[in-house]
Amino acid sequence: MTTIYTANVVIEEPVKPRADWSVIGLPGVSQRITWAANHVGNAYSSITSVDDQRQEAYLLLATNADRVRSYVGLGELEHLFVWLRSRLIDKVRVEANRINQHVSMERLRESCE
Repeated sequence: MTTIYTANVVIEEPVKPRADWSVIGLPGVSQRITWAANHVGNAYSSITSVDDQRQEAYLLLATNADRVRSYVGLGELEHLFVWLRSRLIDKVRVEANRINQHVSMERLRESCE
């Protein structure tokens, strides 16, 4: 949050994430995107696709450009891959839980009929 003070009034504004798409072109990043998207897309194929995960990966890296630059600068591309894969899995698991809850509610309704 960004705090703005004007005429004795405090206004809280959410900080908007900025996308820096240039990190996608850094050496080794594109390959890590492909690996992570393939891993998650194939592991959770009933919920998502590889293409959807690739798009999510682009967004995650562009909005976390400082982290990406740090990993690349330190030569820790494997850590970048693990971080990216973990974030993608976290997002897919939220969706999986939502789907499971929906299915559970449908089964509960059917059992009550």
